[in-house]
Amino acid sequence: MRCFIAIDIPYEAKEIIKEIHTIIKDKNIKQVETENVHITIKFLGEIDDVTLKKVDNTLKTIIFKKFDVSIKKPGYFSNRGNPIVFFLDIFSEKLKELASIVEEKLYKIGIPKESRDFKPHLTLARVKGIIDKNITKNFLSYKTKDITFNVDKISLYESRLTPAGPIYKPISSYNLYE
Repeated sequence: MRCFIAIDIPYEAKEIIKEIHTIIKDKNIKQVETENVHITIKFLGEIDDVTLKKVDNTLKTIIFKKFDVSIKKPGYFSNRGNPIVFFLDIFSEKLKELASIVEEKLYKIGIPKESRDFKPHLTLARVKGIIDKNITKNFLSYKTKDITFNVDKISLYESRLTPAGPIYKPISSYNLYE
């Protein structure tokens, strides 16, 4: 089964995402469904039931204090200067610390480490071709209201890929402490 570990985002952030989706419309842009937007801590990929149980048991051992994250400015990942992913930047040193702990603990049970540094963000859309440069310009100039919210749990999800898009199903959640 295809899995990932993530943080859910609050309603007010999803409302801003709906606004932003009106800016990044194009036949070559595949928007992430608003209800599917989350902060990925670790993508696990395809894992078997034995590994899933190990991951679940490992996540249960993580002791980490609740913390705040702030959703900040728009940005994009590019390939040769062309946008391939539109996102909202996330700021939180504690989130980076938590991601590092998750990475290390999962590595000890055989989950490979990421090849690149952790970059917390909310993926809003993926670009599947050439788009009008004004879309990128308008997106980057969009003034988002900074949203700060408290993270009190992380969740393990199954991700089923369908022709209509991915379906995310929560498997388990792990509370952070006061």
